[in-house]
Amino acid sequence: MPAITDLPVELLQIIAGRCTALDILALSRTCRIINEACDTAAVFRMSFQLYLPELTSATFGNKAALVHFMDGYIHGPNKPCQRNEGPKMTWLCLAMAVARLPGVEADLEKLAEPIASTVKVCGKLALTMRRPPQLSEDTKAALQGLIALLSTLPIWGYTTACNSGVAAILDNLCPSLFSRSKDLNTNRIDQCIGGENPLQFAFCLVLSKLEKWCQSRAHDLSINLPVTNSYIAIIKKIYDGNTLNKGYDKFQNSWIGRQTHALLLIELIARNIYWDGLEIPNPRNIEFIGSWYFESGQEEEEDVEHGTWMRATSLRARFPLPTPSLISVRGKKGRYFYPFAGDGWWSWYTTRVRDLANEVVGEWCGSFAYSLRPRARMGRPITICFRKTNTDGDTYSLEASDGVDDIGPFSLLGEVNTSPMACTVRLRMQYPSTTMEWRGLVTPLGICGGCYNYIPTEPQTSASRAIGYFWLWKKEWRDTSRDDLWTYPYSD
Repeated sequence: MPAITDLPVELLQIIAGRCTALDILALSRTCRIINEACDTAAVFRMSFQLYLPELTSATFGNKAALVHFMDGYIHGPNKPCQRNEGPKMTWLCLAMAVARLPGVEADLEKLAEPIASTVKVCGKLALTMRRPPQLSEDTKAALQGLIALLSTLPIWGYTTACNSGVAAILDNLCPSLFSRSKDLNTNRIDQCIGGENPLQFAFCLVLSKLEKWCQSRAHDLSINLPVTNSYIAIIKKIYDGNTLNKGYDKFQNSWIGRQTHALLLIELIARNIYWDGLEIPNPRNIEFIGSWYFESGQEEEEDVEHGTWMRATSLRARFPLPTPSLISVRGKKGRYFYPFAGDGWWSWYTTRVRDLANEVVGEWCGSFAYSLRPRARMGRPITICFRKTNTDGDTYSLEASDGVDDIGPFSLLGEVNTSPMACTVRLRMQYPSTTMEWRGLVTPLGICGGCYNYIPTEPQTSASRAIGYFWLWKKEWRDTSRDDLWTYPYSD
């Protein structure tokens, strides 16, 4: 009887490509012939495409479009992935990540439980119930890797990876990560989640909440909406111009820290928008990559600002992919392949923020919160149209004259700083009888920040106290199924 090894190599590869990455690796250990047939980029690419869930974001039309995009990204002229051991390893990491998607939420819960179980929230205080565990380096790496993967999937177009289950797990981690108890210093977000992981954590938290709230039309306010947040006091102190403590100030004043707190501010505002029954942006409509990624790479006018993914000049990839790593697994011997650490995520994030900072023009929607406490008063939905009026280096002037809110009609006039370490927006909000100032940061989820009293005779410093909070997002991100929320007449 003929053996399977007698089959043509091409047929063996088709068979292997129908398997998950884990099964392909198991097959490759059976004999030299099958190993040589399976150990190719084409086999792992087939597996990735087969097991990738259907995409939910508008970024790519379908998963075939994503695979085609990655073909160009991985095998393109500049081959940005060659430094990661080439296309074969990249497709293996992608196929392995997709094969493990069904168990990601359970893995995250298992890794997060030892940290979350040390803290209990009583009222507004996070209390230590027992001595926090000393997490091994592999456990930390696995937790960081899972959060990195979850923050990568929405950029691919798989927004439902950040779902209500993930939101609940991350919520349970918050009392430990944002506690100011000395017993939990080693668990704080600026300590135990290193690198860009604080930013990835906040990004996942906000997206999972937006996904949950946008898909829930019942508005059952008694379910899965905690009355308190462990970081409300932190965010309020920051926007009141205060420092938290000597150990936290370095993170608080860093670019990662400012962006992390801005994303958390968005979560707090979005929660109150949802409670008021108003509209929040649908994460499935948010474009996470700019159109310049899709340029063909033909001989055409060079994009001086970015280059394209086909002609990338960055030393790091600007589209996030998993990176191979080895960790130990509890109860098992040896170390295991674990491709969950997102490579290029940081470059994607910083590039995306600067892209949006350069594009604060056109129609934007938004909301204004008078307080960050749960069920706080919200202003009426805002729609405005920004126009660019002047450019001076990294800074350009911006104005909008068609705004209306609870107080009345208003105009906005100010500037955007697009320099890589800034990406800030500063606007004067002019009503017929009063003036306020908006100071915000550009994030991949819109512009948010604080509203302050404007006193022209005094310098406006970051130490002044916010009297409200705003969040603006692009009109295209709206949930069009709820257009009724934007058509009601203005009323005092």
